Amino acid sequence: MKEPKVEEYFQQDYKDMYQQGVNIILQTMKNKKKILVYGDYDSDGITALSALYLCIKEVDIDEEGIIEND
Repeated sequence: MKEPKVEEYFQQDYKDMYQQGVNIILQTMKNKKKILVYGDYDSDGITALSALYLCIKEVDIDEEGIIEND
């Protein structure tokens, strides 16, 4: 069985946007700034917010999570 590659999980059309997001997070880490993670109140919004929040917390960035409630 072939070992999956991370690149296979991303839509190549959005590759530049992904890289821009990574660059923003890395710059924020370097400058020791706080990141606000914002998500809406549906299943994919909560899942995305939780995943990003846990990843950011794992690399010890000052973070805050907000879930829209309307």
